[in-house]
Amino acid sequence: MQWIAQALERFSPAQDEGEIFDALVWGARQLGFEYCEVVVLVERPGGRSTYFQHHNYPAAFNQLYRDNSRALIEPLLEKVQHTQLPFVWSEALFSANPDVWQHCQAHGVRHGVTRMVQGLHGVNTLISLCRGEGDVAGAEFYDNVADFMWLTNLVHEALVYRCEHASRQAELHAVIQPHLSSRELEVLKCASMGMTSELVAIALAVSQRTVNFHIARCIEKLGACNKLSAVVKATQYGLI
Repeated sequence: MQWIAQALERFSPAQDEGEIFDALVWGARQLGFEYCEVVVLVERPGGRSTYFQHHNYPAAFNQLYRDNSRALIEPLLEKVQHTQLPFVWSEALFSANPDVWQHCQAHGVRHGVTRMVQGLHGVNTLISLCRGEGDVAGAEFYDNVADFMWLTNLVHEALVYRCEHASRQAELHAVIQPHLSSRELEVLKCASMGMTSELVAIALAVSQRTVNFHIARCIEKLGACNKLSAVVKATQYGLI
């Protein structure tokens, strides 16, 4: 159990996906596995997409994997439809595609255990730990299942944080920037300096009524609730 305390130090919100995967590799080795793979799947009304996928399978195994990575993933995804608990790989698991099982046996990915961690907002993480030698026997599996679930939960939470951060950034970039006229921008710039409508009217040589009209248009275009809110939003958009 000492490795669990060390594992906590290896995961932090500041990590990128590569660092999270490195921490997973370290944790897998503490549990007696050489290789691992993690796939973050995002379920949306339009279908499923892959946010992140990475593994450290041996070079001999990679040729098939590069050509058809879904051949290994699909049987695992089918299995997790029926359980949220970890499960051990078997020949029966790959019965629909025996060539994949034979390739695993021939190229050092003979024994594995997989779990799907289901998260909120349709973000799920499929994690597999594998090795070339040594069956994942019943006693070992049940002795380590709690540690395996704990490790996979850590990895899932770290990657979901990165996924949601990336999603928020994408949403911010996808926002259509409001278009303000040159006069509207002038009025907001003056307002941002604390000038009243009367002072803005004098500075721009227009009527106070015209200034108030432009401010009202800015509030509407920016989706603001008042003049101060409009100034703040225009600043956030980089307009002033």
